[in-house]
Amino acid sequence: MPLSEKQGVGSSILPLATMKLYIKKFITRPKLFIKNLMNLKKKNFSSSKYWEKRYRNLGNSGSGSYDELAEFKNTILNDFVKKNNIKSVIDLGFGDGNLLKNSNYKLYFGFEVSEVAIEKNKNYFKNDTSKKFFNIKELNEKKADLSMSIDVLYHLVEDKVFEKHLEDLFRSATRFVIIYSSNFDSIYEEGSHVFHRKFTNLLEKKFNNFKLYKIIENPYPDLSSANFYLYRNIKTP
Repeated sequence: MPLSEKQGVGSSILPLATMKLYIKKFITRPKLFIKNLMNLKKKNFSSSKYWEKRYRNLGNSGSGSYDELAEFKNTILNDFVKKNNIKSVIDLGFGDGNLLKNSNYKLYFGFEVSEVAIEKNKNYFKNDTSKKFFNIKELNEKKADLSMSIDVLYHLVEDKVFEKHLEDLFRSATRFVIIYSSNFDSIYEEGSHVFHRKFTNLLEKKFNNFKLYKIIENPYPDLSSANFYLYRNIKTP
């Protein structure tokens, strides 16, 4: 059937007129076109449902939680905790827990949206009394020396979810915040569960009691566009 004819119910093929309109918009105003596509993506996506389904189907947190990237992250985090005498850690988005297997935290509180991931980690670390796992809804007013978000920000596609995550992250930290993420605005489609944002400018305005004092670049840029961003509470000794 020619594309110009009416498509059957349930067809995923766009009518020719619609395709021509999309192409025209892309050619004449590419940036606006891409922005509109990204907004449509955010409107129709649920981060929590995506990760719950992924873990339920035996998926993992992705390549960033394994091999050389995992080793790099654990080296940085364990060294930071030791040098700064961090006694408690809040981790927003621990995923499948693989990164946690080689961590050295005195007291760890992990929060997740996926019940499957929570139960998996509870079972795996059941003999480790230093680690506790909760649903993100249970965060409430909990606080720790260090709050961290590792490979999470660019997986929060929806604006409200992204903003709430940052609010929880900085509210729950008494001394330090560590973010491991990309830091640029998405300009093209990169999977349904990925949406990059330049977050540092936003944080500078919104959480002015915390100061970005160090960036640690990822030594494997071909594997990940994320880096470490270290924030210090300037009102805490």
